[in-house]
Parts: sequence; structure tokens; C-alpha cells
Amino acid sequence: WGFVVPNGWGDPEVIYPTIRFDRMSLARSSEDFQLIKQLVENKNLPVSYLLKNLGFDPKEVETTLKSESGSILNPAFYNFMQDLLSERAEELSKNDTLKDMVKNALNLN
Repeated sequence: WGFVVPNGWGDPEVIYPTIRFDRMSLARSSEDFQLIKQLVENKNLPVSYLLKNLGFDPKEVETTLKSESGSILNPAFYNFMQDLLSERAEELSKNDTLKDMVKNALNLN
């Protein structure tokens, strides 16, 4: 199919790839990168500019970060859940209903 894909109704639809060439892509200069990073840190440039120059799609990064924010893939959330469960471990261990739910979820006998 190449650059033609079927749309929701099965009709062929042309897709257009996005190609971007800039100085950062052609020759990654550490001075340029440090300058852009500093401008982003000082709020003189949006983070999306840095992401684009590193080859990331800012919308895709935003979507992925949102989906991982409440996931164990997020170290902060994982640590939060670990701390919460550690604090409540004794209390939770006395809850027979919860123990049964965990056993069933993990297929334990």
C-alpha cells in the first residue's frame, strides 16, 4: 500500500509523512543543545521545541506521559503505591475479602 492506507470505511486514503531537517538533526552541536536546554529551563522556549529538535513528537510524548502517570511504569507512582501498601500491610493482611480477591486475581489456590 505504501503511502495509501484504508480509512475507517475501507476507502484508500493518502498519508503524508512529515520530514524535518534542521541544524540539530544534521550536526548535533553540544553548544547548541546546551543553549536550547538552557532556554527551555529559563522558560524562554517551550519544551516542545526541545523535544522536536531531539526527534520526538511532542503530542506523542504528552500522551505517553499521561498514560504512564498512573502506571507502575512511572517510578514516582510505583514508589507511592509501595509506600502506601507498606503502611497498610498489617491492616490489609487481616482483610479476608481482599486476600481472596488477590488470590483470585493471581490464580493462586
